[in-house]
Amino acid sequence: MNRLELLAKAKAEREVKDWASSANTLAPWVTKEPQDTAAAYYYAMALLEIGQANKARGYFERLIGWGKHLPQAHYMLARSFVELDQLEAAYRHFETAHQLGPTDLTLRAVAKGAWMAGDMDRFGAVLSSAGGTQAVVAYGLFVEAERYQEAEDLWARLPTEMVARAESQVLRSRHMRQIGDGPAADIAAQRAALLTPDAASVVDAFAVAKMMIGDAHSALRAIEPMRLAQPNNQYWIAHEATVLRLLGDPRYETLMDFDRFVRSYRLPVPEGYADSAAFNRALQAELETHHHASNHPLDQSLRLGTQTAQDLLAMESPAVRAYIKALKVPVSQYIAEIGQGHEHPLTARNTGQFTIKGCWSVRLTAGGHHVNHVHPQGWISSAYYVSVPSGQDERGGWIKFGQPPFETNPPMMPEKWVQPARGMLVLFPSYMWHGTHPIGAGEPRMTAPFDVVPA
Repeated sequence: MNRLELLAKAKAEREVKDWASSANTLAPWVTKEPQDTAAAYYYAMALLEIGQANKARGYFERLIGWGKHLPQAHYMLARSFVELDQLEAAYRHFETAHQLGPTDLTLRAVAKGAWMAGDMDRFGAVLSSAGGTQAVVAYGLFVEAERYQEAEDLWARLPTEMVARAESQVLRSRHMRQIGDGPAADIAAQRAALLTPDAASVVDAFAVAKMMIGDAHSALRAIEPMRLAQPNNQYWIAHEATVLRLLGDPRYETLMDFDRFVRSYRLPVPEGYADSAAFNRALQAELETHHHASNHPLDQSLRLGTQTAQDLLAMESPAVRAYIKALKVPVSQYIAEIGQGHEHPLTARNTGQFTIKGCWSVRLTAGGHHVNHVHPQGWISSAYYVSVPSGQDERGGWIKFGQPPFETNPPMMPEKWVQPARGMLVLFPSYMWHGTHPIGAGEPRMTAPFDVVPA
């Protein structure tokens, strides 16, 4: 296979996200021809995607040293540092990538870096100075940050041709959704639908707006094609459930069935620890060392807290490895208890085997909570309570299920609550809306959630 054929094969593998095959395709060539910078770049990209961040970092640093692919190499090097839990280095390289070749991606990365570092002045300045199409991205980031006045000010400055774009109207609809203005959300969503009616982001905006103004039938008609096209996307299942609840359709009860599908377990005490309390103290001490950020991630559900940047699955800590190993028992029990059956989107995927896909830690301080959300790419989701603050107000820190993150007409309240306890693991379908009641003052609350997918 010559060079062009090899690069084309690796590209085809990247396009379907078969990163392991892409890395295997390029590895012999990169070893043979180490000066081939294009092959080295794509090989390093594949390495990063399969979890070999440190090896990928070496290649990106070599490319930068050669003066090749500079904006992209700095950006990917920054991503490598994020995976290696070296956030300050990551932010520096995101900044460099943005200076060398500003794009929507680099703007988002630089703004998020400032946000996570707690540099609110830098965050605002970066977004306020964005021009061209990046101004639309900046508007969306202000909305994500819940800085609505700055978002409104920026929206008012956008050129008419940018405001008229479908992606801009989707962001406008989300803005109006978050501030509870259903009619305005609906107007923006309809404008977007006139331009690109089949785009997933447009369908989402349209369906949510219809649920907000009480037009559940229109929302259901919009959602149905997405459910057929993406049957395992948990977000569309959540939307379908919400519409069925609004319509009083009995299929809602079957789909959600909180008593059957929301289950609590005690994690087995891992080998080498005297008891559950000793294990959780060790796990908490380890996880504390990985909470480097000063603010919550912009695109996540938590508020007034922090989340680990590095996937716990990649950590070599004995306590973390013991935790991951111990999860096999309760997860296996859960999938046995829910059973199998093609009639339900949860049980239809139950092969009896599973893989943990992503594991992280969340640390909440006083007032900290999760807004209602789902995990679109999951199957089974979780909450494991490493530590729980004592002396909480009524339902402080409890996990709630069934309430969407937007206002509906008529309004919806949570349908199930679970009181957390240290050492408790709660498992539930990834499509269930879930969030938490804010915790009160006292010591922080530490959790280590994860997602499960069928094997």
